[in-house]
Amino acid sequence: MGKSTLLKQFSKAAQESGAAVAYTDESEASVPEAMGRLAKQFTEQGYKLNQFTDRYRLYRQRQQELETDPEAPQGFSAMVGKTMAKAGIKLGRRVPVGGAVLDLIESAAYG
Repeated sequence: MGKSTLLKQFSKAAQESGAAVAYTDESEASVPEAMGRLAKQFTEQGYKLNQFTDRYRLYRQRQQELETDPEAPQGFSAMVGKTMAKAGIKLGRRVPVGGAVLDLIESAAYG
């Protein structure tokens, strides 16, 4: 049995038991983007993550400002993104089951 098939079966079983289910994969460029995708899916299922959504929106806005700022040092935005990703992983480990998911994301992102 493949990983995708197994993941679909786990997702279906979790949904049938009333759990919120979200999915992300390697298509996300960073951990914050993966967290944003997960938050969006939870919101679509009726689980509002207002504090995260507000902070993520502000993060994206600041990232955009850094990327378009001609005065910012080369690569500064990427460095800030990596720092935020590491902080996000540490915070995400406090969420039940989140630690296991973040272990997978972290190992994929940082080898």
